[in-house]
Amino acid sequence: MNRRQSQHCGADAGYTAWSAWSTCSRTCGNGFQTKTRTHICQTETAQSEQQPCVINPATYLEPGQWGPCSQTCPGGFQTRRIQHNCGEPPQTETAPCNTDPGFFGQWSNWSVCTKTCGGGRKSRTQRQTCTGQLVAESSSCNDNPCAIWDGWSTWGPCSASCGNGTLTRSRKCRGGRPGESLCVGSIGAIQSVVCDAGPCCDFGWSGWSACCKNGNTLPDLQVRLRGNGCTQRWENVTRICPPGTRVLNIQCSNHNVLFASSEQRRRRRSVEVELP
Repeated sequence: MNRRQSQHCGADAGYTAWSAWSTCSRTCGNGFQTKTRTHICQTETAQSEQQPCVINPATYLEPGQWGPCSQTCPGGFQTRRIQHNCGEPPQTETAPCNTDPGFFGQWSNWSVCTKTCGGGRKSRTQRQTCTGQLVAESSSCNDNPCAIWDGWSTWGPCSASCGNGTLTRSRKCRGGRPGESLCVGSIGAIQSVVCDAGPCCDFGWSGWSACCKNGNTLPDLQVRLRGNGCTQRWENVTRICPPGTRVLNIQCSNHNVLFASSEQRRRRRSVEVELP
């Protein structure tokens, strides 16, 4: 201590002025800087103060992309790195992944609709990845109204004049959409049933009979016959030609008896008698 300093040493001796602030302790991010002062008489005694300083504020940058999950089912983890702008060691962030036990695979294709019209259902499935459980969902489909058959027409005539023929009737389909197969069913637009038109019989005329020549009152008379050849046969056919009358009596089994009157025979020489 020199003479000048000793003059100031005493009970009230103080400190020197504060030094300037030192440079920041960090070149990046948060640090501190210091200033000091010493005692006038006791130089080994010093005081110091610190204050924070910031150079290029330290921060962690935006995190990177998450890495793949360690497993596809619940219980796995994924990580990502976060870099520091001041060269600090990067941080690693870890998070659980695939936490949903209901994680499913892709849906299957929709099934064929249960109906072509009038509202049906279709379904599809997907399988749970971890448990293997199969889950299904359904949806409505083909809600367009179905085509409807109109009423049947009346039966037409039998297609045959004798024997077995066919009766037919028809109906029309209305509604539905263009291009669809309309009014699908076991019975379509035309319905047919068998009809019986009766036996097919061969009717043919017999040859002419001999003339009745008993007497000269009326002209001679000839008769010929035809009948149902397929179910009946002729029986007891007689001709009576007494003088003055001309009456033909025909008797057949299971047939009506037909008579040709004398007046008819006067108007024509030949009489044809047909049995039904």
